[in-house]
Amino acid sequence: MTSPSVRLQAAFEHLRARRFFEAREALEQIVRDELADAVVWETLGDVREKLGDAEGAVEAWRLAADAWLARQQVHRARGVLELLLILRPEDDEARALLAALPAR
Repeated sequence: MTSPSVRLQAAFEHLRARRFFEAREALEQIVRDELADAVVWETLGDVREKLGDAEGAVEAWRLAADAWLARQQVHRARGVLELLLILRPEDDEARALLAALPAR
């Protein structure tokens, strides 16, 4: 099995080449192996959104926001929640979480 960093690097290579299906597969394998962190979840949300999977994007971005908050990266969590709200403006839960974050 290859290391998570090698697999993440492969996912980013796919992204740079605009091979979104392959990037999604690489990222989802990292998730299946329970090695996902905030970067993986955020990137997976971005890829899913590009592929038209709004529900999958929202799910990944929620997990990314939680992971960023666990790392005390409030500004990154804020950015992910703002993306989520662009895709799903009626999401009251995300709006409340965003409002509860400390000011910049």
